Amino acid sequence: EVRELRTVVAEKERRSIQLTEENRQLEEEKQEALCRRESLRIRYNKANDRLLSKEGKLLDAERNKHVLESENEHLQKDLDKETKSRDLAEKKVDVMRNEVSTIKKKMD
Repeated sequence: EVRELRTVVAEKERRSIQLTEENRQLEEEKQEALCRRESLRIRYNKANDRLLSKEGKLLDAERNKHVLESENEHLQKDLDKETKSRDLAEKKVDVMRNEVSTIKKKMD
């Protein structure tokens, strides 16, 4: 009976050692998985930050585009006004030249 108990105790000790080793291996695997997860989380966050940065730059570029288009419209209107004003001034100069020419002819 003592021999049987010693055999049972020895078997339980072997099983305990085996389970302890399995537990240690599982803990190592768990730590490796946690490290991989953390590494993936860091990579995801970096990629997400890059994406957000690019989206921000795109939004800024779109805003700048609209601002430039608006400025361009205003400049085009100013240019059109200046062109009309110049054309009108040229017509007045032509009229004055004609008047001067006519006066010179009358004087001659």
